[in-house]
Amino acid sequence: MNAFDASIIGYLSHFARRSPLLDHAVAMLAGNHFVKGAPLMAMLWWLWFRDDAPEQRQRVRGRIIGTFAAAFVGLVVGRSLALLLPYRVRPLYDVALAAVLPTGTEHGLQTWSSFPSDHATMFCAVATGILFISRPNGLLALLHVALLVCLPRVYLGLHYPTDVLAGAVLGAGVAWVICGPRLRPLWHWSLRRIEAHPAGFYAAAFLLTFEMASMFDEFRLATAFVQMALHPGASSVHAAL
Repeated sequence: MNAFDASIIGYLSHFARRSPLLDHAVAMLAGNHFVKGAPLMAMLWWLWFRDDAPEQRQRVRGRIIGTFAAAFVGLVVGRSLALLLPYRVRPLYDVALAAVLPTGTEHGLQTWSSFPSDHATMFCAVATGILFISRPNGLLALLHVALLVCLPRVYLGLHYPTDVLAGAVLGAGVAWVICGPRLRPLWHWSLRRIEAHPAGFYAAAFLLTFEMASMFDEFRLATAFVQMALHPGASSVHAAL
């Protein structure tokens, strides 16, 4: 473990196990999709239906389409890197880690590499996309991700600080490219195609934002179940969570 990770985890360990209420509250935050992802999805829906001038509304909606794409691409890239890069054990399961970890930490992630953080990648991509639409709302979204998504995961030993920082940089970078000026014509073109079929789009957008808020947990659980059915004993369903 590098000095940067050691210093932050060492500092946070001073608060661990001093208050069971604090430890369980942080564990609740880390596992609560309504707290983690739902506010960001609500912000996207609010921006979509905000009472803007018609031309401004089209610009905002085009960038929201780009934000959806950035979140999905960021998650795929982050997950691919976690599978391709050397495995990094999570602090929670690192027997050599001398820091005190809080009670109430979730289990079932032993087989998932810690680097980079999926949560930081996807939600920072969303927050950066919002920043392209509205600076005040984007800064609020980034603060939300830092305090309510990333910090609890470091405190609970689910990630090292560098896992979170790498995921945040990756997510922001993907969103910077996908939501940037060069690709904006593509998202505005997509918006015109979407508006021709609003009923289907809104049904799909509801399902997409629901899954984004929950980090696609239902999809990952279904995938793990299929893998377990095809290859019994290879992995448990709970490893997907």
